[in-house]
Amino acid sequence: YDYAKLIVISISNTLDLPNRLLPKIRSRMGDNIIMFKPYNKEELGIIIKDRGIDLSLFSQDAIRLSCVKVAAINGDLRRVFHILTRAKEINSAENYKKKNKELVSKFDILNAWN
Repeated sequence: YDYAKLIVISISNTLDLPNRLLPKIRSRMGDNIIMFKPYNKEELGIIIKDRGIDLSLFSQDAIRLSCVKVAAINGDLRRVFHILTRAKEINSAENYKKKNKELVSKFDILNAWN
């Protein structure tokens, strides 16, 4: 309706979101697109430290490596969290077998990455 005051803002990780929509919806969309740059390794590190993750479980090298690897690919913060979580699981399983307590290392990060 011409008198309707509705604004829809969509956020997507892909640029082809309008192409995925039905033609009727796509035709009513504007073409204003704001592109956000991916996070770099420094920004990822700052966000991880501010997000309340228990950093005492991780070595500094492990955190740095996870940020560097993800920043080189796509800068997706969710990917860093996934890698850190998986590395912590790998480390816990190894520590359980060895009956000791070690920090998550860069080798655990590489195992999680693979």
